[in-house]
Amino acid sequence: MKAAILLLTLMISISISAQEENKTQKLFLRVFDMDGKKIGKGHIHSINDSLIVLSKAKKLKKIHPKEIGKIKTKRSGGHNVLVGATSGALVGVVLGSVNPPTDSSGGTFTWAGGSSGDELASGVTVGVISGTIIGGISALFNNPKTFVIESNPEKWNAFVNSVKHNAINKN
Repeated sequence: MKAAILLLTLMISISISAQEENKTQKLFLRVFDMDGKKIGKGHIHSINDSLIVLSKAKKLKKIHPKEIGKIKTKRSGGHNVLVGATSGALVGVVLGSVNPPTDSSGGTFTWAGGSSGDELASGVTVGVISGTIIGGISALFNNPKTFVIESNPEKWNAFVNSVKHNAINKN
């Protein structure tokens, strides 16, 4: 039971620290065309009245406003779930392998059985499930904003002004 509480506490603390926003980090956007197909994603590298440049993995992508149907801020909810599941799996591996079962104790996950492999498998399973749940809950509070541009210069200028005045980051 102690291990389960430790795992849950660790997962929550990882999720909370991941939520902390870095003030110098640039805004992450997902850009869609008129048909709703994603045409770009990344952090804003630069933006002006006639162009937005997104940066992802040290690569730049230029997108003209006439190509943009809508823009969504922040990452999708699936990203939170994936990060949570991955973090949970890593924590589960550590907890499942740190305290292997011996003749005198059952190990971290006492219900797992008598072998180290069972402990590891149980740790990964518990970690993935708890991480997925925590990632799903954090996705509910993600609060992305959607800007419908539809090649409209006035809507584009309103979006550019909100980015330049940091109105998007203020929730």
